[in-house]
Amino acid sequence: MSGHARYIMAMSDGPHRTLNMRKAWKVLAERADGAYSHADVVACVAPAVSSDWNNEVTPAYLNEIGQFLGCGQQSHLFEKDPTEIDRLRQKASSPMEAVVAEYAKDTALRGDDALHDVVNKAMRECAVRRTLQAQEHYLRKTSYLRAAHMKGRMQDAVVTASTGIFSAMAQSVVTGARVSVRPPAKREGLDDGPAMP
Repeated sequence: MSGHARYIMAMSDGPHRTLNMRKAWKVLAERADGAYSHADVVACVAPAVSSDWNNEVTPAYLNEIGQFLGCGQQSHLFEKDPTEIDRLRQKASSPMEAVVAEYAKDTALRGDDALHDVVNKAMRECAVRRTLQAQEHYLRKTSYLRAAHMKGRMQDAVVTASTGIFSAMAQSVVTGARVSVRPPAKREGLDDGPAMP
């Protein structure tokens, strides 16, 4: 059997289905692996990251991070207490909260600007880590070429999202809104397929 035939046979089963991630990440991996346009793949990044954010970062924890960063009335007048961030890092109940605490420790900004910067960077890092997690899964289930192709398309989509989508999502968080992004519409009909080049 030729390598091309094996690649086509491997494509018949979707490794995204067994990916140990939330549904939004499975959809993103499926689109990155398939014949979808770059725009279709990018459209899945924000729902995937917002799914992780909403499930992993509690409002109470984010409020404490905000207080540490000097958000709120007159809190910008006080210096950061280094022991406080250590306490918050230990209190983190999810990987995303731990990343938020690390970025809060390292930021030189204060107030809402600092919180925006921390949330934006944490969302980007989440997306990068999930891309690598998906690649590892694809390497176990398919060929190296297919895994590399999927990872490359996911990375390109994350880079595109980094130019504004994550910043807008971070701004929602800073203003106290829940990050809410609708998943892209499901394409089911023949006319709803990927755009032709």
